[in-house]
Parts: sequence; C-alpha cells; structure tokens
Amino acid sequence: MNWWRRKRAKEPEIPPEGRLVADGVWEKILPALWDLRAHYYERGSSDGEAIVFVHGYQSDARIWWPVLTRLPDQVRAIALDLPGHGKSGKPFTTYTIPFYGRFLAHFLARLQGGSPATLVGVSLGGAIVAHTALLVPERVNRLVIVDGLGMGRTPPWRQVRLFSHFLPLVIHQAMGKPSRYETYRFWQEVLFADPSRVTEPMISEALEAQRQSRLASFLTGLALSLPSAHLYPQLHRLRPPTLLIWGVNDRLFPPHHGEEAAGRIPAARLTVIPRAGHLPMLEQPEAFLAVLNEFLHQTAPASIRTGLAPDPGRGPGRGAGEGRPA
Repeated sequence: MNWWRRKRAKEPEIPPEGRLVADGVWEKILPALWDLRAHYYERGSSDGEAIVFVHGYQSDARIWWPVLTRLPDQVRAIALDLPGHGKSGKPFTTYTIPFYGRFLAHFLARLQGGSPATLVGVSLGGAIVAHTALLVPERVNRLVIVDGLGMGRTPPWRQVRLFSHFLPLVIHQAMGKPSRYETYRFWQEVLFADPSRVTEPMISEALEAQRQSRLASFLTGLALSLPSAHLYPQLHRLRPPTLLIWGVNDRLFPPHHGEEAAGRIPAARLTVIPRAGHLPMLEQPEAFLAVLNEFLHQTAPASIRTGLAPDPGRGPGRGAGEGRPA
C-alpha cells in the first residue's frame, strides 16, 4: 500500500496547474482562499459530479487515497486538507466545527462555481460536512457521514470514553512530541476492529499528520467541548439524501450513534459494516466502496437549486462565534 509511504520532505512546489502524483491522482492548490492556501488531491473527470472527501481529527487528505484510487473515472473525486492540516495553510485562529464548515463552503464555491457536490466526511469530518450542508444546503447534493462525531444524543463533551482515548495523544502533541507508542496503541485498540490490520507505514503516516496539524489538532480538541460539536439537535434540518456508514466495532462512537442520527435525519439510511472499527474505508475498503457506490448510483441528488448561497464568512479571523456567518 504505497499510498501510506508518501513523503513530504523536500517536495517541489506545486505548479498552478497541479502535478500528477500517482494512479491518476493530481495534487492541486487553491492559493488564496481566506488568505491561505487550500491543498487537495483530485482524480477523475473534471466534468463529473464532484465528491469531496473530508478527513478527521489529527489526520489529512491522504487517509482517503484508498477510496480515491478506486472510484469510477466518471466522477470528480477530491480529498481536501482542512486548514491547519497537511499542506493547507495553518492560520492561528479558532478551529471549531463552524470554522471548518465555513471554509468548506467557500472551497466548494471556488472549486465548482457554486455547483453542488456530494460531501463525504469521517469522524470530525462527518460533523464538518453536516454543518456545511446546514450552512449552504444548495451546494450539497448528497451527504455521506462515516462514524461521525456529534451524531448521537449524548454530546461529545460528556463521552468519557472519547476523551480518555484522545487525552494521551493530545498531551504528547501539545508538547511537540507525538508518541509512536501511543499512536500505535490508539490505532490498534481504538480505531481498528482487527489490530493485525494496523501496519508500521500507517503509523508513520499518522505521526506525520499529527506533526503537521499540531496547533489545529490541539485547538480542535479544546473545541470539542463547545455546543457546536454536537450536531444531533440540528440533524432534523438536513435536506440532502444522507448515507450513514458505521463500523460495527467502532469504540469511539458505537453504532447506536448512527442509529440515533438515522432516526433524526429526514432522508437518511444507515449501513453498518462488519469487522470494521472507526475507519471502515481503511479496514474494509471493498465493503466501504460497495456501499458508497450503491448510494451514489441509486440516490437522486438533492433538488435544492434556487437562490444564492448565504455568505458563510469572510475568513478565518471572522465569525469566531458558534455558527454565525461573519
């Protein structure tokens, strides 16, 4: 799985037209989005419907490589580095879910000229894509939420299990010394159902992502105590067709979170993937892709097309209040 072995040290600058990195995947930059650069990977047809993949906490866009490289060529598949992560800009700002949601809304507007896209998010990314769909529903065709944060009745800040798992990682990261031992333990004991599927290259990649996102991950961890991290009370307002994908052995957010969300979102379906934990697209990629492709083929996109999008904020220093556009 050489997509885990991609190194960033001494890489050349990315040209304006992007550069081909592997397997038909292009690496690209939007240079002046909110006065910072947005880095992403893209594969497929530029004329196809856009499917934008959003990573989770202490991660980056490369976690979606196994999915990008296996999707049909007819779609335009995009994996985005969130602000503060990967190769995207790293402003000193609030890293709340509303902040990420506004950024994603602006990214969609720049990328597609306002044309709707399907959004796919895992863990924290699931909360971000849901918030974006609430903020600019006319820009979202479909939603796919994978083991999403804040989808259950219990708020994240009351989930002792969540903070007990993350605390050692956050402490080491705040000290500037991501721990290989703690990361390996976290992936084996928390993220994966089958510890034998966790490999050294995965851990090396995870450590690099932690180092890249040091400030953002620390501040995002603090932001999980804010009301905006709990999306469940707002899920009834989601309008796009929504697929919830859950690993049956998710130890962070057990499947009942997905069941509770599916019961609240008007046009939602839930699929639970066997022998998978918190990252089913890595642990059971074939099953994940089968479920995703079926949803894309059988579900008509949302028909919300009228009106202009509300201004989702002008930049990372604006609109720091919870959920209010600047």
